[in-house]
Amino acid sequence: MKGYMNIVRMSCRKINAKRKRQAKQVKTILSLGANIGKIHETFRFALSGLRRAGLCEIRISPLYETEAVGCAKDTPDFINAAVSGIWGE
Repeated sequence: MKGYMNIVRMSCRKINAKRKRQAKQVKTILSLGANIGKIHETFRFALSGLRRAGLCEIRISPLYETEAVGCAKDTPDFINAAVSGIWGE
């Protein structure tokens, strides 16, 4: 019986370790948007920062140009994109 309990404990540890690893991975979806300056460079900088911070398996949508809504009359249009990835290990 003692050997059986060791196996159960070991199995529980493996299951708990697996759950902890899975809990550290979170599917993440973000939006990026900019309308001033070097927009493509800004997006690249943001993506590299996200990658350094732990976002992996990064996918980015095509870029979309949208009208600036609710802003001053002469506000430039925005360039937007969606980013998805896995946050964590």
